[in-house]
Formats: sequence, C-alpha cells, structure tokens
Amino acid sequence: MRATLLVLFFYGCLPRTNSQDQIRYPEDASVYIGGFFNVYVPGGPNGCSSTVDPYSIQEFEAVRWIIDKLNNNTFLPGGHKIGIHAFEICGDSERAVSSAIQLSQTYNTDQQSAVLFSILGPTFSSQTKDMSRLFSTLPETDRLLMLSYGATSSMLADQTIYKNLYRVIPPDSVQVQVMLQLMLELKWNYIGIIYEDNDYGHDAAQELRTLATANGICIPVYHSFNSVNNRERFKAFVKDVLDLKLGGIIYIGDDGLVKPLLELSTSTSHDTEIIMSESNRLSTYYFKRIANDYFPIARGMLVTSAPKIDIDEFDEYWKNIHTMNFNQTWINVLPNIAQEIAEQSVYMNYAVKGILILANLFKKLQQKTCTDVNDIICSQLRLLPKQTYIDELGQARMNLTEAFPFTDQMFVNTVSQDITFGENREIIYGPEYQTYEVYNFQQCNGLNDCKFVMVGTYKDDVLQINKSVIQSYPLGENQGPYNQQPTAQCPNGTDCDKCIPSDISDHVIFVEGEWYVVAVVPVFIPDETNSFMCTNTIRDSLGTDIAESIKFAIWEINHPNNTLISSKKKIGLVVINGCASELVIKDKILRLHKGTYELRPGLKSSEINHRILGYVGGMSGSMSAAMAEVLAKLGYVQVSYASTSPLLSDRTLYPYFLRIPTADDQQAQVVIDIVTSLGSNIIQVIYTEGAYGEGAYSTLEKLGKDAEVCVIGHEVPVTTDYTLYNGLLAKLRETPQAKLVVTFVRSHVIQQVIRAVTERMAESEFIFIGSETWGSRESVIPEQQRKVYGSLSIALELPTVPAFNSYLSNQYINDPSDPWLRHFLEKMGKCIFTGSFQRAGKDEVIGKAKECDLERLAMSIYDQWIPFAIASTKALVKGLENVLSATTCGIPSTSCIEQNPILLTEYMKKNVELDLYGTGSQERVFDDNGDGVVKYKIMHVTAGGENPYKQIGSWSKSEGIIFNKELLIYPETEYKSDCKTHHDCSKCFPPTSVQQQTSSKDFSIYVMVILGVLLLVSLAIMAVLIYQVRRLKEQKHHNVYSYPDTPLAKRNLKTKGSNTPKDCDSYLTPSSENGSSSGYENEKPQLPHRPTSRKLTDSDNVDNRISFLNMEEKDAPDQGENNLGFESYVHRPDQIQPVFVRDKNDYVRELTQSQYGLGADDNYYIDFGNV
Repeated sequence: MRATLLVLFFYGCLPRTNSQDQIRYPEDASVYIGGFFNVYVPGGPNGCSSTVDPYSIQEFEAVRWIIDKLNNNTFLPGGHKIGIHAFEICGDSERAVSSAIQLSQTYNTDQQSAVLFSILGPTFSSQTKDMSRLFSTLPETDRLLMLSYGATSSMLADQTIYKNLYRVIPPDSVQVQVMLQLMLELKWNYIGIIYEDNDYGHDAAQELRTLATANGICIPVYHSFNSVNNRERFKAFVKDVLDLKLGGIIYIGDDGLVKPLLELSTSTSHDTEIIMSESNRLSTYYFKRIANDYFPIARGMLVTSAPKIDIDEFDEYWKNIHTMNFNQTWINVLPNIAQEIAEQSVYMNYAVKGILILANLFKKLQQKTCTDVNDIICSQLRLLPKQTYIDELGQARMNLTEAFPFTDQMFVNTVSQDITFGENREIIYGPEYQTYEVYNFQQCNGLNDCKFVMVGTYKDDVLQINKSVIQSYPLGENQGPYNQQPTAQCPNGTDCDKCIPSDISDHVIFVEGEWYVVAVVPVFIPDETNSFMCTNTIRDSLGTDIAESIKFAIWEINHPNNTLISSKKKIGLVVINGCASELVIKDKILRLHKGTYELRPGLKSSEINHRILGYVGGMSGSMSAAMAEVLAKLGYVQVSYASTSPLLSDRTLYPYFLRIPTADDQQAQVVIDIVTSLGSNIIQVIYTEGAYGEGAYSTLEKLGKDAEVCVIGHEVPVTTDYTLYNGLLAKLRETPQAKLVVTFVRSHVIQQVIRAVTERMAESEFIFIGSETWGSRESVIPEQQRKVYGSLSIALELPTVPAFNSYLSNQYINDPSDPWLRHFLEKMGKCIFTGSFQRAGKDEVIGKAKECDLERLAMSIYDQWIPFAIASTKALVKGLENVLSATTCGIPSTSCIEQNPILLTEYMKKNVELDLYGTGSQERVFDDNGDGVVKYKIMHVTAGGENPYKQIGSWSKSEGIIFNKELLIYPETEYKSDCKTHHDCSKCFPPTSVQQQTSSKDFSIYVMVILGVLLLVSLAIMAVLIYQVRRLKEQKHHNVYSYPDTPLAKRNLKTKGSNTPKDCDSYLTPSSENGSSSGYENEKPQLPHRPTSRKLTDSDNVDNRISFLNMEEKDAPDQGENNLGFESYVHRPDQIQPVFVRDKNDYVRELTQSQYGLGADDNYYIDFGNV
C-alpha cells in the first residue's frame, strides 16, 4: 500500500481535472468502468485546443448507449447497474495520467461504495502508454485492467512494460503490413512519409520505413509534426514533395490535424496520391474545405482501417442525440453534431465491444467469487486483487450473442463468437474473419458527395486488392477519375538520385538460411584511382549474371525436390562484389568475419559469420589468389568457377583452393598443339596483366621452347580506357610473318581488345587463337565479322542450364535483397523497368525511355561461365554436407571437427561428383590436386548459319588433341606462321640453333678464325694479370689496402659463379660478438681434397663470383654468416692477401685478417650467389 501511495502522490503533482471534465453515468451504478475520451484535439496551454473531436464524443455516446442497453436488460442481478466514469483528456498525456490518478482515488474498498474494476481506453497510443506504465508500477492488488479500443502502437504489446493492457483493435504491426503490401501491389516505390511526433505516429512510421526500404521503396522525404508546429512542418514537407516530384505520400497521425496538409497540397499543381492511416476513423469531417465541398486532393485518397462494422441500432439514437436529457453531456460543445458527422466512427464498434467484454468478465468473476449471486459486490470481490481481472481475461473465451441475447441484431455484421486473447493480449477473432481493410474515397460529384468504398481486405497475412475499383482524381475540381490507376514512381525523364545508393557496390545479395555460402563476384568496375574502392559502374557481363546463377544454384539446393544433399537445412547466400580488386576482396572478407559487414538494414555479419560453409569464387586468377591467401588463414574451403591460372595449382600457397575449370597450363598446351599441328613455329601473344595473362604467357614460353615455337608477347592493361588498346595492331605488324595471334585476355575486356585490333586490320592479315575467355562468345566477334573468319578459339564449356533463364525471368526486379539485377538488365537492354530510379536515359531510335521486357532479357543471358558457377556452388555444398548434419557445428566459439579445412579439401578432391555434362552420369569434379577436369573444345569462327562457331576438335589430358583440320574454311597454308629471318628468330631461339639453320660453311670458317685471334689476346692478358698478382704477393702482410665504397657495377671487377661441389665448400670465418675471430686460427685439420678444375659452360653464371689468386688452402671453418651480412664458404689462407667481396648494398669491400684468417698462395673462388 505504501508503494501505491508514493506513486499516486508523485503523479498527484500533475494538473488535476475538474468536475466539468468528467461524466459519471449513471450516477447510481454499483460497478464502474473508467473511460477516457479526447472530446477536443490536442493543443492549447492546458493540453486542450478549441477544436472539437466529434468522433470521440460519438464514441462516448455509443458507450453510454450500450450501458443503458445492459442496465435496461437487467444484466446484473438484484437491480444493480453497471456504469461508465469518463474523463475528457484532449489526447494529452499529462491530462490522461492526472485523470487516471483522480479516478483511482475516487474508489476504495469501503463496503458501501461502488466498485471500479477496469478501464476502457484511452483512444490514442501515447496516452495509453503513459497510463499503462502508471498502473503497471502498482502492486498487483491495485493494478487496474485496461482494455483499449483505439491504441494501436505495436510497442504496447510488450508485457514487461505494459502489464495490465489488452486491446480489441488490431495493432499497427498489422496496419504497417497492409500499407506495405498496398504500395507493392500498386507499384509505389517513390514516396514521402509525414507522421505525428507521438508514440502512435513515430512507432508506426519507423516500422513502415524499415519494411518499405527493405522492399525497395524509396522514402527520400521523412518528416514529423505535432499539434503546435504542424503548419510549418507541413509547408516544409510539401516543398520537399514538390521539389522531388514525389507521386505518393503516407500520412500517419491524428485526423484532426490533417486539414492544413490538404490545404497546402491542394494549392500546388502537382498530383500526389495519399495513403492515410486508420486514425482517420474513416471520417470525412476533416476532408471538407467549404460547406460540403471536399479538398480536391482528398479525392482518391486511400485509407487503411481496422474492419468497419456499423451498428444499425445506434443510428437512430445518434440522430436524436440532441433530444436526450442527460445531466452530464459533451454533446453541446458542437451544435448539430449528429448532422455534422452522420457516419459512424470505426472505433465506435470497438468501444461498444470493449464494454461488453469487460461487463461479461465482471459478471463471470462475480459468480465465481461470491456465494450469493444477488450480492453483486460481496466482500470477497471487494478484496479481490485487481490482477485477478487481468489474468482472468487472458483465459476467457466469449460468445457475445450468447452472453448478451438482446444484442443479436447489433452483431449481425460483426464478429461476436469465440472471442479470445492471444499470448500477446491481442484479440483473436478466428481465421475466418479479416483483420484489416482498405478504403478509397471516391464516387464524387465534382467536390461533393464523396464516400469511402472498400477496395481491399487483409486476411491470413495477405492483402487482396481489387485494383479495378480504385479511383484516382486529378486536381481539377470538375474532372472525373483517371482511366488508369497512377503509380507513385520516379517520373519519366528523371534520375531520382536520392534513391540510388551511393554505396551500392558495397551492398550484397542476401538469401537468409541456416548455413551460408559466400560468393565473391566482380559485379562493378574497380576504381583505377583507388585500389580500395569500386565504382558504381556495373559490368556489362561476367558480373551480375554470374551472381544470379549462384543464387539460382542455392534456390535449386533448397528446393523440396532437391536430391543433391540429404540435409533439409536451408542454405543461405551472401554475394560480395569484389570488383576485380584484390585489396577490396581482402577487405570485404575480413569485414565479413569481423562481424561489421551490413548484409541488410539492421543485420550485421556477426549474426551469421559462425555459420559460413565456404566460399565460391573468384573470377580471375588474381581474384582467386587474393581470396585464397585470406581463406588459408581463416580456414575455409574455396571453389572457383572461372580461375584457370596455373599458379593456383600450388597447394603450398593455396591449400584449400579448388576449381571447376581446367588449369591454363593445360590450355597453353592446347595452343601449342594447335600451332604445331598447323606447321607453324612462331606466334604472337596478347595477354593482360595479372595472374591470368602473365601465368599463361609464361607457360607458353616454356612449352614453346620445348616445341621450338617462337613466342612473342604483348602485355596490355586491364582498364576501362579502351583507347590504350589502339596501338596493338602496330605492334603485331612489327612481326607480320607471325600471323597466328594468341589471346589470353581477361573476359571483360576481350571484346574491346579484339575490336581495337580488327578495326583497321585487313581481312586474314592475322588469324586469332583465342583462349577460353573468347570461347564461343558471340559478343567477342566484331561488327566486321569477316576479319575474324577462320580464327580459332578454345572453349572450356559445360552444357547450358535452361532452367536458370526461366528462373531469372520470374524474379522480383526491385527486390532490395538482390540490389544489382535491375541495374544490370537495364544497362544490358538499354531500357528501364517500372519503378526504376534512373529514368533519364532515352532510346536513340524511339527518342524516349523504353520499358524493359524481363522475360526477353532473361532468356537472352548466356555466358560460358554460368554453368561453372552453378557447378561450383553445388560442389561446395555437396562436399560440406557432413558439416550440415553435425550437431556441434555452427555454434559460436565451438570447435567442429567436420569443419577442418584440411580434411574437407582432401575429401572433396576425391569424392565430390556431379552430373557436369547433363548426361545423368555422376562424374568426378576435381583431380587429386583439386584442379578441374573439364575437356576443351576447339572452336572455329565460320561464315554461315546463326551460330558463328563450329566445333572442329577437342583436347583432354588423357586423349591429347583431336583436330579436324579439313574443316578449316581457309587452306591450311593460310595458317602458316613461319620464323623466316635471323632477326625474327633471334627473338626466341638460342643463337646456336639459329646458326644451324641459316649459316654456310664459309661463314663458319670465318667465325673460327675470329675466335682463334680472341683466344690469343686472352692468353696475353692473362699473363700480364699473373705477373701483376705475383708482385702484390711480395708486399708485407700488415699492408692495408683501401678500396673506395663504389658499387660493383661501376668497377672493372668481374665475378664468377662457383663450381665447387658440396664436398669442397668454401667458408668465410664468422666473427664472434666481441669482434674476435671464431678461434679456428690455431687449428689445422686435414684439408678436404680440392676439386679438379673444369671448363666453364654456358650455364655458369660468371657474374656471381670473385677470384682469389695465389692463396694456399688451409683449415675450413664451419658454415656461417660473416659480419658483412651474407652467407659464404671461404678457405683460410696462411698469408694475408688482399681479398675483396661484394656486400648486400652492392659495394666492394676488403676483408680483414679477422674475417678470413692467414693467407697463402693459391687460386680458388668464393660463391656469392646468395648475396
């Protein structure tokens, strides 16, 4: 009781209401229900404005009317009556709380006084929240039950805060879903929201904004208002609506405050559609401008509402309300109120229903508690804790027509049977009843006689809209409705920049699941000025199409008819845009695992990063290498769908890397086999920078030497500045006899490279052999097709997947969880979709924006890597099926042996099988090293037919090349690419082999004579050098020689590489830490046998040695690192002689005695190969 008094004392400091602000009806009732009604709209110094809320008065009168019904039908025995004690609160929270305290202090447990057992209302959420918090802080003995008929805020469902509250009206969480589905159904995606800054408006607007944004609806204007600043805020809102040309607005707030917004909106020339919340009560009162004329902009308005159920019996009572003689009434505040608002408020039915539910609850509890039925307020009932009413209502099941037979006509069109309350204390009417409705303000005669027509119902979480019934009107006062329903979208000819995310390249494709596959795809073009950034320019191909194919594979895996895996756990997906930047890829993977990556609004990667199965990607070799470096440390398996670089076969560097395509060292062999089959021995190679192009070129060089094929390379950058490719033709023409031109060019620039070469090239001047990035892609063939006729390409192909195109044609194009698809298809088709935010583009032919055809675009998408991406995703999931079935996996901070990447990789190499070729036969996907085993096709560019490519051969590691040269369109001699001159051949072949091909016998004789003369000169020089060295020997051993610190490259000092075998290594004696020698000077163990001298060969690197002359071989110390910082092997001499070595900085320095010991006469070498 003390706690109760303290709480009431605190709230008692608030302004109190006076007797004129309350109505107690009837005065002689034994049992009362408290009631709170607005009567006036909020405002004014004391919380009440002078503007009447007529529907609030109507709702109170409906309560008075049903109270009379109950008492006239002797609902309570013994002549006892039930009554309503109502307070005027003007929608103001302070007045509501103060009135609640006054109400609770009016009734006590005195045996003679009336009983207050519950509260009906308030109407609005803000006052309901404050009042419920007040009573929820009281002890259970004093905690009054509250039943609201109009408070709809979703926050009120929190029973930890609002412990005493039930509702008979659907909450705003339902209304928000209805608004969302209504906008989606009408294709609204470019709107503004204006909401009242109270609990009702703020909560509903915030929830709607979150859901709408998540569904691709852009809300560039989002304003609040209150009863004080509403006109100023409406002006700012309307200005923003006009500036951005918004086609639709959502109003969430008191219907009594909407009039200034309608006035301002009508004064503009911009047509705007409006959706208004249920707080309108389906009232037309505030839509009127003058007399019975409505605001033009109000026509066509859509209103979401709880089901409106009129009570026909009440109509007669309301029409004659001014004839009623009540001692206390609010009717007089508005003359002719019944004529002003002839229609019934939506809330009225719920207020009446609330009274019946509370009355029935009291009667059942009284019968259960009191032994004498006629003792309506027995002592046990008086002492009953108020919490009992709260608990009892939660267990009640009511049939209103049975409990109140005299109301059967009242509920002909309403829900009256099997009323219960759920665990969240929201009323449950049963599955057969709709829970929400949508109305359209229409059928106007000019600006008169408009009415609300129901156009939609919400039931079982689905909104059914009859769009053919909806009417929308232009602003012109005398104009009728439009012939077609307008939509609130970005206007034609405009780019709605506020709706295009500036960081769209950082967004992801997100599919929710229990476990996640992460894919890395180059969707956008990298920023060439900043390696850490991507541009917002979407790639034309090999980006979004690959991402969508991976999403398709996940969809198939999750399909109920899936047979790939036995587990029924749903596989989720995260697709990251890597934009072909190694630094971007590494950064995003690390952000994902740190938990800071936002996957969708409100969802960080920390929620899912402990449930990642593995990775799919990347596209290029450098992308895959960047991924593999990070994943090797994180411990995740990676399956690439397109990387073919031979460098990725190194399992010491990339231990968990697997791939579906065959490695490029095999493809390079295909190229060499084709070249030699054509009888050619020289080729030119255009290759891109990075692992893919450079790795392939290096392999071609090695294989070319073995096959005696000259390989001349031309490296090109990967860039969006395609003008950098314009000089390629000139480079090729420097070696015109090298007619065969091989391309190892990244897939997204191959088209531009070929176009740059062929634009000014003569027909058949060069014949191309394209790598798998050319394959059988029609887009690579330039407009002047004849210039590439006869060319060959190597296709690394799997059969197409027609189901993917069908799947794509059924996608929701504005799905925010798939943020790139619409942009990609619009760019590809040079068109715009309905709802696009980039509508400024125009078709060059028709001169206006062309609408996209999703089905046609989806069916036209093809790329050779799409089947590989699908196979990679399925191979990863199939290989990790044991992880899905493990009970300890996927739990944070828990080890899971099934996720050991070493075991998983080895298992996948040997056990993953798929139907790669669509034959129904399962085949092994990886070889023992984890590389792919897909066969190569040799394609030929021909002149006839719809398909410009024809297969004329194949290649596999097991079968070698099968090449049907008879199918070539040109004679085989046209493909001859010969190295014909010394100059050309010297670029590739060693001089000895060239001489054998081109020299004559006389020329050989001349060469021999010249070599003889050179030999004699060399002997003379050596004699002079020996003489000079012997003179140096005669100098004393303490003579100090200095040599300037000059780089070796600037001195005439030659070095030679050591030919000393391992059993006769040379040493440099290391110095101890204090600068003394290592202690070997006084020891003279037997010397190892000196190696016999041998003739230098071409393989010797004569620039990596220093000669030591006239030094006698002595003790050999252990191997070590000298104080110059390099590791060497040096024999100790008995006599000190000047010895020079090269240090790490390329300087020549003299060794001191402590560095090499005593000197002696001899010649030998020190190997400095490791310096």
